[in-house]
Amino acid sequence: MDVAILEHFVAELTQRVDETMKFPLVVCAIASNGSVLATRINEGGGPETLTQHLEDHGFKTPINIMIVGHDGGATRLVLTVSDVSQH
Repeated sequence: MDVAILEHFVAELTQRVDETMKFPLVVCAIASNGSVLATRINEGGGPETLTQHLEDHGFKTPINIMIVGHDGGATRLVLTVSDVSQH
């Protein structure tokens, strides 16, 4: 996966958090091949893995990423080989 796409994803996520979401956040990434990663992110702290399951080849795109904030705010991003889109 292109480094620029990952940087774009991080920028999109940061923007959503800065604009609308309250900590702690729960971030769940689900790949098309069944790989899953769910983490809790506390303000000022590192991520805490809640659960994970990785298939043999790791995460395969597209990857659906759902972010839910403490106040119930939520967003979903889709990460593909060439793009990040919000839904």
